Amino acid sequence: MRDLYMRIKESRFTLLLQPVIILFLIGGIFFAITGGNFLNSRNINIIIQQAMIVATVSTGASFIFATGNVNIAMGSCTALVATLASMT
Repeated sequence: MRDLYMRIKESRFTLLLQPVIILFLIGGIFFAITGGNFLNSRNINIIIQQAMIVATVSTGASFIFATGNVNIAMGSCTALVATLASMT
């Protein structure tokens, strides 16, 4: 029995699948604690809006890094643009 456990534990499939299973368990526990009220339309809309900001900055960073330049001021530029956009 111990030999079977060691083979399963050390297999490549288990190493790749284990983080996914843990993520689903954490998600299931979170949704059980919140009572399923987390996935309403308002929260999903806010999550998508925030993800789009990060996606836009990361796309710009990818283009900058692809050209061989290094720009470490992306965070401050993003904060400046967000501040100016919130004022309008």
